[in-house]
Parts: sequence; C-alpha cells; structure tokens
Amino acid sequence: MHSYEDFILELGDLELFQIDSTHISMPKENLFIVSKTNWDYLVALDFQMKCVEIVQKFTYIKVFIFTSHPNCFTVGKGLQRSMVEEAGLVEFDESNKNEISIPIHKIKRGGGITFHQPGQVVFYPIIHLNHQKLKVFDFIELILRATKTTLENLWNLEHIDIDNSLLGLWIREKKLASIGLHLKRFVTCHGMALNLWKDPTMWQEIMKVHPCGLSPTTYNSIQDKTKNTSSLEVENKREQFVEGFLQCLNKSF
Repeated sequence: MHSYEDFILELGDLELFQIDSTHISMPKENLFIVSKTNWDYLVALDFQMKCVEIVQKFTYIKVFIFTSHPNCFTVGKGLQRSMVEEAGLVEFDESNKNEISIPIHKIKRGGGITFHQPGQVVFYPIIHLNHQKLKVFDFIELILRATKTTLENLWNLEHIDIDNSLLGLWIREKKLASIGLHLKRFVTCHGMALNLWKDPTMWQEIMKVHPCGLSPTTYNSIQDKTKNTSSLEVENKREQFVEGFLQCLNKSF
C-alpha cells in the first residue's frame, strides 16, 4: 500500500506544478485523484510525466488527473497514413500556424493536431497496464464506456456511440470527446478530452484546422446536445460528471 504522504513525497515540490495538496485526494487504496481546472498545459504535462515515473516505480499505483486547460492546440507525431487514406483525414499543415492566434504545443504522442479549451473535462489516467492486466485498446474502451454511461445518467443523452471507427465519443455524426493514450514502459499518459461547452475563441480558431484530421464542424459539446441549457449550467455539473465517471470506471478494476 502507498500512503497519501508517500505519494506527496514522491511528487516533490508541488509549487513547480502550480498545485498544492488540496488538489490531491486518495479515495481508495493506491488510487490518487488530482483535480485542477484551468491548468497551464505544459505545466500539467510535466506533472503527468512525473506521475508516469512514479507509477513505473510503484506499478500498483493509479493516478487519475481531471483538469481543463486554457485555449491551446497540441500537435503529435502525425496521423496514421492508412487512416489519412481510408477515412479522408487531413494532416495539419505547419505552414498555416502563423494564422493561429493561440499557443500550439508539439508533444510526444501519436496523432495530429487537437485542441484544449476551458469548457472541457480532460482526463489523464496514469496506470501500469501490465499490472492492471489490461491492453491499451481495452482500457480506452473502458474509459469511453464509463463516459457514455455517465452522460446518459447525468444529462439523459441518447444515441452515444463509442464503436465509431474513428476513436472518440460520438452522437451520430458529431464528436463530443477525443481520446488518445501514449505508453512509456507500459504506463499510460495523455487521455481524453470531453467538450462540456464551447469557448467562443477556441471555436473560431478550430475553424482554421482539422482537429484529429476531421472537419472542425464535426465537433460538438454537451451544451449543444442538451436543450435550453446554458454553459454555466453544464459547467456546474463538472464535479457530478467526475464522480459518476469514477464510479463507473472503478467497477472495472
């Protein structure tokens, strides 16, 4: 068993990550929950990598990070050529980056350009797949199914699809969540971004690119799918979503 104090000690100087111990909880043995909204993307990424190191060392630990980020784009190593050809995806054109007015971060993951905005719930799971006896695509399916169940219970949403050939969470032709995991010595990082509501600045900017290779008009939000609901009403259910999601996901471990 890893205690709360042990985990905090392993993390080191929390100020480097713009958090304090109030952002970290331990709801069950060896599971640590980190919750912080509006977290600078690169600082949060450094925190993820620190957690990856800890889980590589203590393989029985799980770290679940729930956050959101100020408006930014992230660019991976590129889309799979087969998906570009088969699904008609569009790769990000680096020559167009000067037209974009928000930060663009190049990161070490697969995939093309994607986006983060304050109106998202971003979930970064840091677990050792071998210790949990999971394969990466099985774990992705668990995450998407937990999200689907939680959205159905919390907002009575219907027709949610997780079996689309293009990974993510869909309602018919509209994409609500993007997901992509990266492995470092069997430990997961990166994760899922669910759109609760649309930040106007971000939605202007995504019209200049093809997030995940898709048309920007493909992307939607929970607010769009719930009638007569304001962005504030959706935002106020953020914690309820996280609680419900955790209940669903924890049943799988």
